[in-house]
Amino acid sequence: MHLPDDLQNLPRYPLLGPHLRRSDLCPISLDVRQPEISRLELTTYEQLEAHIAEHLLRHQASGAIGGYLEKRDLYRSSPHFRTSGADRCIHLGIDIWL
Repeated sequence: MHLPDDLQNLPRYPLLGPHLRRSDLCPISLDVRQPEISRLELTTYEQLEAHIAEHLLRHQASGAIGGYLEKRDLYRSSPHFRTSGADRCIHLGIDIWL
């Protein structure tokens, strides 16, 4: 990709800030097919937040990354994802939890 000179000469800035390194992140899976997740009740965002916070503490990480194509039951508890067709349960993004 060719950028104009005035854009090319700008200093680059890390997307997640200057102090977060790859080594600060740990992988996380919220897929209900994972044994750890299948034992938990993650039907509210508060429960999900508590699980992620505990995961970060256990792995001594500043953040976690994961998510693409995970099967998540959390969507079933939200009216935003209920339609007349099949339930949405597959996550189509990559999450970065900080």
